[in-house]
Formats: sequence, C-alpha cells, structure tokens
Amino acid sequence: MRINVKNKSKIIISSLFILLMISLSTISSALPDFTYSLSLRSGVQVYEVKKYDEALWKSTVNPMTNPSNLFGGEANISGAKSKLVCQDTGGNDVNTFSIFTQFFFRWFNVSYESLLKPNGYDIEYIDGRYPYDTLIWDCNFGHWEFTTNSFNNYANYTNMNPGPPRKHIINLQQPSEFSRILLDYNDFATVVNNDTMIQAANYSLPLLNGEEFLWQLIIYGLIIADPFSSYLNQIINALDCSNASVQGNSLIFRRSGEKIFIVEITFNNLGIMDTIIMKNTQNEVFYHITSSYPQNVVHIVLGMICGATLGLVGINVYLKRRQKKEIARNIK
Repeated sequence: MRINVKNKSKIIISSLFILLMISLSTISSALPDFTYSLSLRSGVQVYEVKKYDEALWKSTVNPMTNPSNLFGGEANISGAKSKLVCQDTGGNDVNTFSIFTQFFFRWFNVSYESLLKPNGYDIEYIDGRYPYDTLIWDCNFGHWEFTTNSFNNYANYTNMNPGPPRKHIINLQQPSEFSRILLDYNDFATVVNNDTMIQAANYSLPLLNGEEFLWQLIIYGLIIADPFSSYLNQIINALDCSNASVQGNSLIFRRSGEKIFIVEITFNNLGIMDTIIMKNTQNEVFYHITSSYPQNVVHIVLGMICGATLGLVGINVYLKRRQKKEIARNIK
C-alpha cells in the first residue's frame, strides 16, 4: 500500500510531536517542582489564647490532655501569650542526618547518643543508607512559651547562656521532598525497631503516616514559602493527606480524637502561622489562638505622625496663601 505525500507528512509531524512531548516530560521530571521564595523577615509576633473551652476540648479531643500538651507553657489558659522573635534566616543544603535530627529526633526525644549511636546507627550509617542532600531554609527564632505573666528578658536561660530560648525551624525549599524524607525515616525506624539490641532496651521509634507527619510539622511550627497556596497543596499532595485541604493561605485539617474535629491554621504574609482555630463538627469553637505584630503598630504610628505632619504643612501653606491674598486685597 502506497502512502501519499500528504499522509506521510502527517505521520512525520505526529511522530515529531510525540517525541517533543516525551522530551519535555523527561526534562520537567528532572526539574524542581516549583520555585518558591521565603517571605520571612526579622520581626516580632505575639500569640494569644483567645478561647479555651475545657469541657468541649475533653469531650472532643482527649479527656486526659489540654492545649499545653500541644502548644506548651500555659496554653490552656485564656489570655496567655507567647512570643516569637525572628532572628535570622538562611538557605543551604543539609544531609539526611540533619533532617532526622531537626524533625523526628527532636519531636520524639530520640535517644541518639545513649542508644542509637552506640548500636551503630550513627551519622555515618544514616547518611550512608540515605545519601541525599535536601535544600532547606533555616529559620531561627527567640521563643517565649505561653504565659499569663510578663515576658522575661531571657526566659528559661541561665546566666551562662543568656538570651531567649531558640526555636530552630527548617522548611524545605521543595515541599515534594517531604514524601522522601518520611519514607526514609519510616525505613530507618523499621530497621531500628527490628534490632534485637534495641528491642532488649525496650525502645522503639514511632512510625508515621503522611497526616501524622504534617500534624507534627504544624505543632512544632511550620513555615511556608510563597506562593503559599501552592506550597501547602504540594505538601498535602506529597504526603497523601486525604484529611487536609487548602483554602487560600489556610490549611484545613480534619483530626480524630474522642470525636472528629477540625483544625484551621491560617498563615500570614510572612509564611508564619497566624491563627489557629479548633472546632467540632457542629462548628463550635473550643480553642482559638490569634496573633499580633508589635512592629506593625510602630508602622501605623509612624504613618499617623507622617500624615499629621503633612496635614499641618498643608494647613500652614493654605493659611499663608490666604494671608497673602488678604494683604494684596487691602493694598488695592
């Protein structure tokens, strides 16, 4: 069967198009999933517990816990305040051991020096088994826990090491990598938990699914990058969180305790958690944290001063012009 020139041209064009699409797909799979930027900058953020309904908390979340178990300090008292002072930020790449240390080992008070390291699960083992570097942003904060008293100058620090407690938070420049990190950690935890020496010490590492991983990120201070909605969606997609959704700059999380409850976390224009609302399925709010920015008050005051100054200048110019007109009229 002979193929005419017109059909032959169509076949060639179609083949080239298919090859082009395959090439673009291959190239895009090798590129980062998105280019994100950190909006965080130096400044002060003050949180306040606006509402705590103890009865609803215990009947909805857990009768044996209260907000202090999640947020620390006196977070179980309405009116208690916490403070974060952003000190510095920076970007670099870190090894898997550093990721494990900043996330899982810190969260679960893992006995690294006393148990894991002596049994061979040291930095060389971890980085040898999971030889990946992860691009991160380092975010260092001064941290004051929730309190009903005034903030101390150097809360919880001794004279040998003055300064507010540091809260080191890292966030990934590519949120899709949260998935790989979780897989690596669960693999490591499984290996450790199957070690007879570790078992003899009656010790084990917790295994996490994607939603528990995201919950821990929230509890310990998740910082997100811009564009915020895309970054949040990338996280929940990477971790396969069927009980989480995104609405603008807010993360909506469906959690299970004594009953189902909803957690709404809204992030501000710096990528820091701004408000936290916890409510039951009847839409009754039983816990609410808000935040404020003292530096914004300074900007408002400066704006008012500038506005008042410009107003006075304008009035002065108007009065002088009016006076000149009156003088000219009297001369005539």
